[in-house]
Amino acid sequence: RAEYHLSKAQFETARKYLEKEKFILDSINCKRSSYLENNIAFGDYYLRVGEFKFAVDAYTKALSLFKKQANPNLQAKVLLALSAAQSKLGDEEKSRNYLFQAHPLVMHLPDGPGKVDNLLNLSTRYYYHFQVSSNSALLDSSYHAADFGLHLAKRIDYQAAFVKGYNLMEDKAYHDRNFRVALQYLDSALFYTQVNEAYFEREGIFADMSDIYLELKQYDKAYQFADSSLTYAMKMENPYKVKNALELVYNCAKLSGEYERALLVYEDLAIMRDSVKQLQSQKAYNDLEEKFHRVHKEKQEFEYKQDQK
Repeated sequence: RAEYHLSKAQFETARKYLEKEKFILDSINCKRSSYLENNIAFGDYYLRVGEFKFAVDAYTKALSLFKKQANPNLQAKVLLALSAAQSKLGDEEKSRNYLFQAHPLVMHLPDGPGKVDNLLNLSTRYYYHFQVSSNSALLDSSYHAADFGLHLAKRIDYQAAFVKGYNLMEDKAYHDRNFRVALQYLDSALFYTQVNEAYFEREGIFADMSDIYLELKQYDKAYQFADSSLTYAMKMENPYKVKNALELVYNCAKLSGEYERALLVYEDLAIMRDSVKQLQSQKAYNDLEEKFHRVHKEKQEFEYKQDQK
Protein backbone atom coordinates (compact mmCIF):
# COMPACT_ATOMS: atom_id res chain seq x y z
CA ARG A 1 0.00 0.00 0.00
CA ALA A 2 2.64 2.54 1.08
CA GLU A 3 4.93 1.56 -1.81
CA TYR A 4 2.09 2.15 -4.28
CA HIS A 5 1.45 5.66 -2.96
CA LEU A 6 5.19 6.43 -2.98
CA SER A 7 5.35 5.40 -6.65
CA LYS A 8 2.54 7.89 -7.35
CA ALA A 9 4.28 10.64 -5.32
CA GLN A 10 1.36 10.61 -2.84
CA PHE A 11 3.71 11.15 0.07
CA GLU A 12 1.29 12.14 2.81
CA THR A 13 -0.88 9.08 2.19
CA ALA A 14 2.22 6.84 2.09
CA ARG A 15 3.41 8.21 5.42
CA LYS A 16 0.05 7.50 7.07
CA TYR A 17 0.15 3.88 5.90
CA LEU A 18 3.71 3.46 7.16
CA GLU A 19 2.89 4.92 10.57
CA LYS A 20 -0.19 2.70 10.82
CA GLU A 21 1.92 -0.37 9.95
CA LYS A 22 4.54 0.57 12.55
CA PHE A 23 1.83 1.08 15.18
CA ILE A 24 0.49 -2.41 14.50
CA LEU A 25 3.98 -3.93 14.71
CA ASP A 26 4.58 -2.10 18.01
CA SER A 27 1.22 -3.13 19.47
CA ILE A 28 1.75 -6.86 18.90
CA ASN A 29 5.35 -6.77 20.17
CA CYS A 30 6.90 -8.08 16.96
CA LYS A 31 10.51 -9.20 16.78
CA ARG A 32 12.95 -6.66 15.39
CA SER A 33 13.27 -8.66 12.16
CA SER A 34 9.57 -8.00 11.44
CA TYR A 35 10.38 -4.30 11.07
CA LEU A 36 12.69 -4.88 8.09
CA GLU A 37 10.35 -3.89 5.25
CA ASN A 38 8.77 -1.11 7.32
CA ASN A 39 12.20 0.44 7.93
CA ILE A 40 13.07 0.17 4.23
CA ALA A 41 9.77 1.75 3.20
CA PHE A 42 10.28 4.57 5.71
CA GLY A 43 13.76 5.09 4.25
CA ASP A 44 12.28 5.28 0.75
CA TYR A 45 9.69 7.79 1.99
CA TYR A 46 12.26 10.03 3.71
CA LEU A 47 14.56 9.87 0.67
CA ARG A 48 11.73 10.96 -1.64
CA VAL A 49 10.63 13.89 0.54
CA GLY A 50 14.15 15.18 1.15
CA GLU A 51 14.60 14.08 4.80
CA PHE A 52 17.97 12.53 4.09
CA LYS A 53 19.23 12.10 7.68
CA PHE A 54 16.02 10.30 8.63
CA ALA A 55 16.42 8.17 5.48
CA VAL A 56 19.93 7.15 6.54
CA ASP A 57 18.66 6.24 10.03
CA ALA A 58 15.83 4.09 8.62
CA TYR A 59 18.07 2.31 6.11
CA THR A 60 20.79 1.74 8.73
CA LYS A 61 18.22 0.10 11.03
CA ALA A 62 17.17 -2.11 8.12
CA LEU A 63 20.80 -2.99 7.34
CA SER A 64 21.37 -4.19 10.91
CA LEU A 65 18.49 -6.67 10.56
CA PHE A 66 20.04 -8.57 7.65
CA LYS A 67 22.35 -10.35 10.12
CA LYS A 68 19.30 -12.24 11.38
CA GLN A 69 17.23 -12.26 8.20
CA ALA A 70 19.21 -12.92 5.03
CA ASN A 71 17.70 -11.28 1.96
CA PRO A 72 20.41 -10.30 -0.56
CA ASN A 73 17.95 -8.59 -2.93
CA LEU A 74 16.71 -6.23 -0.24
CA GLN A 75 20.20 -5.82 1.22
CA ALA A 76 21.53 -4.63 -2.16
CA LYS A 77 18.58 -2.26 -2.50
CA VAL A 78 19.29 -0.77 0.95
CA LEU A 79 23.02 -0.33 0.27
CA LEU A 80 22.27 1.51 -2.99
CA ALA A 81 19.63 3.63 -1.26
CA LEU A 82 22.17 4.53 1.45
CA SER A 83 24.59 5.50 -1.31
CA ALA A 84 21.97 7.89 -2.71
CA ALA A 85 21.10 9.34 0.71
CA GLN A 86 24.75 9.95 1.63
CA SER A 87 25.26 11.78 -1.68
CA LYS A 88 22.31 14.01 -0.81
CA LEU A 89 24.00 14.76 2.51
CA GLY A 90 27.24 15.61 0.70
CA ASP A 91 29.29 12.66 1.96
CA GLU A 92 30.51 11.21 -1.33
CA GLU A 93 33.10 8.95 0.29
CA LYS A 94 30.43 7.11 2.30
CA SER A 95 28.24 7.07 -0.79
CA ARG A 96 30.95 5.35 -2.85
CA ASN A 97 31.64 2.86 -0.05
CA TYR A 98 28.02 1.76 0.01
CA LEU A 99 28.02 1.56 -3.79
CA PHE A 100 31.13 -0.65 -3.83
CA GLN A 101 29.65 -2.89 -1.10
CA ALA A 102 26.50 -3.33 -3.17
CA HIS A 103 28.27 -4.21 -6.45
CA PRO A 104 29.40 -7.82 -5.69
CA LEU A 105 26.14 -8.51 -3.88
CA VAL A 106 24.14 -7.50 -6.96
CA MET A 107 26.28 -9.56 -9.31
CA HIS A 108 25.73 -12.73 -7.27
CA LEU A 109 21.95 -12.38 -7.06
CA PRO A 110 19.89 -15.08 -8.80
CA ASP A 111 18.41 -13.99 -12.12
CA GLY A 112 15.03 -12.37 -11.74
CA PRO A 113 13.24 -9.00 -11.48
CA GLY A 114 15.03 -8.18 -8.22
CA LYS A 115 18.42 -8.54 -9.85
CA VAL A 116 17.32 -6.39 -12.80
CA ASP A 117 16.10 -3.59 -10.51
CA ASN A 118 19.32 -3.67 -8.51
CA LEU A 119 21.49 -3.69 -11.66
CA LEU A 120 19.70 -0.60 -12.97
CA ASN A 121 19.98 1.13 -9.59
CA LEU A 122 23.67 0.20 -9.55
CA SER A 123 24.03 1.80 -12.98
CA THR A 124 22.28 4.95 -11.77
CA ARG A 125 24.65 5.32 -8.81
CA TYR A 126 27.76 4.73 -10.95
CA TYR A 127 26.56 7.33 -13.44
CA TYR A 128 26.00 9.84 -10.65
CA HIS A 129 29.53 9.32 -9.31
CA PHE A 130 30.90 9.65 -12.82
CA GLN A 131 29.18 13.04 -13.10
CA VAL A 132 30.66 14.11 -9.76
CA SER A 133 34.21 12.88 -10.43
CA SER A 134 34.54 12.71 -14.26
CA ASN A 135 36.17 9.30 -13.74
CA SER A 136 35.53 7.46 -17.03
CA ALA A 137 35.88 4.06 -15.30
CA LEU A 138 32.68 4.85 -13.38
CA LEU A 139 30.90 5.68 -16.65
CA ASP A 140 31.96 2.28 -18.03
CA SER A 141 30.67 0.58 -14.88
CA SER A 142 27.36 2.41 -15.27
CA TYR A 143 27.06 1.32 -18.89
CA HIS A 144 27.92 -2.34 -18.21
CA ALA A 145 25.45 -2.58 -15.31
CA ALA A 146 22.68 -1.04 -17.43
CA ASP A 147 23.50 -3.25 -20.41
CA PHE A 148 23.52 -6.38 -18.24
CA GLY A 149 20.26 -5.33 -16.54
CA LEU A 150 18.49 -4.57 -19.82
CA HIS A 151 19.58 -7.85 -21.44
CA LEU A 152 18.43 -9.80 -18.39
CA ALA A 153 15.11 -7.93 -18.35
CA LYS A 154 14.54 -8.90 -21.99
CA ARG A 155 15.49 -12.53 -21.36
CA ILE A 156 12.96 -12.90 -18.53
CA ASP A 157 10.46 -10.54 -20.23
CA TYR A 158 10.48 -8.07 -17.33
CA GLN A 159 9.01 -5.19 -19.34
CA ALA A 160 8.54 -2.96 -16.29
CA ALA A 161 12.31 -2.35 -16.34
CA PHE A 162 12.65 -1.56 -20.06
CA VAL A 163 12.03 2.19 -19.81
CA LYS A 164 14.62 2.74 -17.09
CA GLY A 165 17.08 0.44 -18.85
CA TYR A 166 16.86 2.26 -22.18
CA ASN A 167 17.11 5.64 -20.44
CA LEU A 168 20.32 4.56 -18.71
CA MET A 169 21.78 3.32 -22.00
CA GLU A 170 20.93 6.71 -23.51
CA ASP A 171 23.04 8.45 -20.84
CA LYS A 172 26.23 6.83 -22.15
CA ALA A 173 25.36 7.45 -25.81
CA TYR A 174 24.59 11.12 -25.07
CA HIS A 175 27.87 11.55 -23.20
CA ASP A 176 29.73 10.05 -26.17
CA ARG A 177 27.79 12.50 -28.41
CA ASN A 178 26.43 9.55 -30.35
CA PHE A 179 23.11 11.31 -30.76
CA ARG A 180 21.66 8.91 -33.32
CA VAL A 181 22.03 5.98 -30.93
CA ALA A 182 20.82 8.11 -28.02
CA LEU A 183 17.61 8.90 -29.92
CA GLN A 184 17.12 5.21 -30.72
CA TYR A 185 17.31 4.36 -27.02
CA LEU A 186 14.81 7.12 -26.20
CA ASP A 187 12.46 5.89 -28.95
CA SER A 188 12.66 2.40 -27.44
CA ALA A 189 11.94 3.74 -23.96
CA LEU A 190 8.99 5.74 -25.28
CA PHE A 191 7.56 2.63 -26.96
CA TYR A 192 7.18 0.93 -23.56
CA THR A 193 5.34 3.82 -21.89
CA GLN A 194 1.56 4.18 -21.67
CA VAL A 195 0.29 7.45 -23.14
CA ASN A 196 -2.31 8.07 -20.43
CA GLU A 197 -0.33 6.72 -17.47
CA ALA A 198 3.43 7.22 -17.68
CA TYR A 199 3.38 11.02 -17.43
CA PHE A 200 6.65 11.24 -15.47
CA GLU A 201 8.56 8.97 -17.85
CA ARG A 202 7.19 10.54 -21.03
CA GLU A 203 7.90 14.06 -19.82
CA GLY A 204 11.53 13.13 -19.17
CA ILE A 205 11.95 11.31 -22.49
CA PHE A 206 10.56 14.22 -24.51
CA ALA A 207 12.79 16.66 -22.63
CA ASP A 208 15.85 14.52 -23.39
CA MET A 209 14.87 14.33 -27.08
CA SER A 210 14.53 18.10 -27.17
CA ASP A 211 18.01 18.52 -25.66
CA ILE A 212 19.49 16.26 -28.33
CA TYR A 213 17.83 18.15 -31.18
CA LEU A 214 19.10 21.40 -29.68
CA GLU A 215 22.62 19.92 -29.84
CA LEU A 216 21.96 19.02 -33.48
CA LYS A 217 20.62 22.56 -34.10
CA GLN A 218 17.35 21.11 -35.40
CA TYR A 219 15.30 23.72 -33.59
CA ASP A 220 11.86 22.87 -35.01
CA LYS A 221 12.10 19.29 -33.75
CA ALA A 222 13.59 20.50 -30.47
CA TYR A 223 10.61 22.82 -30.00
CA GLN A 224 8.16 20.03 -30.88
CA PHE A 225 9.53 17.70 -28.20
CA ALA A 226 9.91 20.51 -25.66
CA ASP A 227 6.23 21.29 -26.17
CA SER A 228 5.38 17.60 -25.61
CA SER A 229 7.44 17.67 -22.43
CA LEU A 230 5.47 20.71 -21.27
CA THR A 231 2.18 18.93 -22.00
CA TYR A 232 3.08 16.04 -19.70
CA ALA A 233 4.51 18.34 -17.03
CA MET A 234 1.16 20.13 -16.94
CA LYS A 235 -0.72 16.80 -16.76
CA MET A 236 1.36 15.94 -13.69
CA GLU A 237 0.43 19.32 -12.17
CA ASN A 238 4.01 19.55 -10.94
CA PRO A 239 5.13 23.21 -10.81
CA TYR A 240 8.83 22.29 -10.82
CA LYS A 241 8.45 20.16 -13.93
CA VAL A 242 6.32 22.85 -15.60
CA LYS A 243 8.98 25.47 -14.89
CA ASN A 244 11.75 23.27 -16.34
CA ALA A 245 9.64 22.47 -19.42
CA LEU A 246 8.85 26.15 -19.98
CA GLU A 247 12.56 26.97 -19.79
CA LEU A 248 13.21 24.33 -22.44
CA VAL A 249 10.44 25.66 -24.71
CA TYR A 250 11.76 29.21 -24.23
CA ASN A 251 15.32 28.20 -25.17
CA CYS A 252 14.08 26.38 -28.27
CA ALA A 253 12.04 29.39 -29.42
CA LYS A 254 14.89 31.84 -28.75
CA LEU A 255 17.56 29.74 -30.50
CA SER A 256 15.32 29.23 -33.53
CA GLY A 257 14.82 32.98 -33.90
CA GLU A 258 11.12 32.80 -32.96
CA TYR A 259 11.43 35.86 -30.71
CA GLU A 260 7.73 36.65 -30.53
CA ARG A 261 6.99 33.10 -29.42
CA ALA A 262 9.92 33.24 -26.99
CA LEU A 263 8.54 36.44 -25.45
CA LEU A 264 5.11 34.89 -24.90
CA VAL A 265 6.66 31.83 -23.27
CA TYR A 266 8.94 34.00 -21.14
CA GLU A 267 5.91 35.74 -19.59
CA ASP A 268 4.54 32.34 -18.48
CA LEU A 269 8.00 31.29 -17.33
CA ALA A 270 8.43 34.41 -15.15
CA ILE A 271 5.09 33.67 -13.43
CA MET A 272 6.06 30.02 -12.94
CA ARG A 273 9.46 30.91 -11.47
CA ASP A 274 7.79 33.18 -8.91
CA SER A 275 5.31 30.42 -8.04
CA VAL A 276 8.10 27.90 -7.52
CA LYS A 277 10.00 30.32 -5.24
CA GLN A 278 6.89 30.78 -3.12
CA LEU A 279 6.35 27.02 -2.99
CA GLN A 280 9.95 26.42 -1.94
CA SER A 281 9.66 28.95 0.90
CA GLN A 282 6.38 27.46 2.09
CA LYS A 283 7.73 23.91 1.78
CA ALA A 284 10.81 24.79 3.83
CA TYR A 285 8.59 26.13 6.62
CA ASN A 286 6.18 23.17 6.46
CA ASP A 287 9.08 20.68 6.46
CA LEU A 288 10.61 22.33 9.52
CA GLU A 289 7.28 22.32 11.36
CA GLU A 290 6.58 18.68 10.41
CA LYS A 291 10.11 17.66 11.49
CA PHE A 292 9.61 19.34 14.89
CA HIS A 293 6.34 17.51 15.52
CA ARG A 294 7.78 14.17 14.41
CA VAL A 295 10.89 14.44 16.62
CA HIS A 296 8.71 15.53 19.54
CA LYS A 297 6.41 12.53 19.00
CA GLU A 298 9.35 10.10 18.77
CA LYS A 299 10.79 11.52 21.98
CA GLN A 300 7.46 11.03 23.78
CA GLU A 301 7.21 7.43 22.52
CA PHE A 302 10.76 6.72 23.71
CA GLU A 303 10.06 8.19 27.16
CA TYR A 304 6.82 6.16 27.41
CA LYS A 305 8.65 2.91 26.59
CA GLN A 306 11.31 3.76 29.19
CA ASP A 307 8.61 4.31 31.82
CA GLN A 308 7.06 0.93 30.97
CA LYS A 309 10.31 -0.93 31.69
